[in-house]
Amino acid sequence: MKKLIISSLAMAVIVSCSSSNDNPEDNNNGSNNNTPYLVKKLTEVAPDGQSYVVEYKYDGTKITEALDVTDNEKTLYTYDGDNIVKTELFRNGVMKIMRE
Repeated sequence: MKKLIISSLAMAVIVSCSSSNDNPEDNNNGSNNNTPYLVKKLTEVAPDGQSYVVEYKYDGTKITEALDVTDNEKTLYTYDGDNIVKTELFRNGVMKIMRE
């Protein structure tokens, strides 16, 4: 399950940080539009048919919470400027892991 959460977070970061200038519709009269796409809900289906749902919350473009609906796990993110300085993993409402 941890691999799923880590891969989901990596995907969210990649998606939110990517931009493309290949599509002329992305540019308004030559100005660059760098509005990120923020994933709000991710559903993944494993080969055995089990589905996993993770919902994300943001403060602007910063991820503040990832809620694994399937396993009732929540990860909270704390920032110092633009850097994540602490993550807290809660399982069934009880903090299991804190990383600083």
